[in-house]
Amino acid sequence: MEPVGFADWLRIRAAEEAAASAGRVRRKGATRDALLALCRELAEA
Repeated sequence: MEPVGFADWLRIRAAEEAAASAGRVRRKGATRDALLALCRELAEA
């Protein structure tokens, strides 16, 4: 496994936070598709 740079670590943490908060976000009216799009953007960043 390659070493993880700080910027990569931040992106990974952001993706984990987004996944962890998906339930709260969904209750606020966000759609599953919007959450998936966000995760894709984070993964590609």
